[in-house]
Order: sequence, then structure tokens, then C-alpha cells
Amino acid sequence: SRIDAATGYGEIAAMELESLRRQNPDNEQLYIQLISLYQRAGQLDEARRVATLRTLQHPDSPGATCDLISLLFETGAKDSAQRELDGYFTRYASDQRALMLIAGIAIRLENPDLARQVRQHAPQDEAGRVPLPFLFAELTTDCQAGAYAQALQTATVIDQAGALSPAAQGSLFLMRC
Repeated sequence: SRIDAATGYGEIAAMELESLRRQNPDNEQLYIQLISLYQRAGQLDEARRVATLRTLQHPDSPGATCDLISLLFETGAKDSAQRELDGYFTRYASDQRALMLIAGIAIRLENPDLARQVRQHAPQDEAGRVPLPFLFAELTTDCQAGAYAQALQTATVIDQAGALSPAAQGSLFLMRC
């Protein structure tokens, strides 16, 4: 099916993957491949359908829920996306990796509001600081959205967070430019 997709036979690849998914409902990788195939083909409603099935089959998978949230936003179902997102924040409140998956969605969708929500739910250290990856995700989405005043405010928060690695300092400098 990867060969079919790569050679322009996406419909055949989708049919094969759908069949394999039905035969192997526990194989999460098949869902992921099928969602990706539908996204690349611009068939977001089909991708959303498969993401919903994946979430039902794998309810404890943060990645499954992330895919569904992303596709709900992309297909304009913002209220449903927000409900799923609120549940996600509750379920994965202490899981920094799971929260970073949502930050990645915010960057991909160029959605600063989503990035701010993630930062608000991110774990904090004893001084009340949010980990730098969440701040950089917010800064990135602010820049993508053209919210430069907000981006500069976020950059100031990053500056105040403490010692940055040379790579982080370079990234911050470039984003400020």
C-alpha cells in the first residue's frame, strides 16, 4: 500500500489499508498510515473518521486523541475539538510529552490560541516557570500568525526563564529578528 500511495494509486492504497485495519483493529500503525494517506490526499473528513475509530480502539493513546483533535480543528468542528482538548488536558495533566504533542499541533495549525492553552496546562517548576519547549512552541505560533507584539512578550518570558543553551539563545535571537 505504501508503493501504491507513492506511485499515485492512493485509492488502492486506502482500500488496502482499510481492509488491513479491519482485519487488525489493534494495530495502531495501520490507523496512523491511513490517517496520513487521507490527509495527504486532502480527504480530511475520511482522516477524521479513521482518527475517531483509532481513538475508540485505543482510548489510552495520547497520539490517537491528538490526531482527532487536530482533525476536528481542521474540519471546522471547533466546539468538539475544544471538548476533546479539555478532556485531554485533564487526562494528561502531568504528562509533559503528551502535552507537547498538542503543542506540535498548535505549531502545525499555526494556532497561537491553542499554544497558549497548552502553556497554561504545562507543568511548572518550583519557581512557577513553564518548560522552555512550551514557550518556544507559543513563540513559534505567534510568529507564524503574525502576532509579533505577543511574540516579543513571549520572547521576554523565555529570556527571564534562566540560562539558555547556546542553541536556544540562537533560536530566540533568530525568532526575534
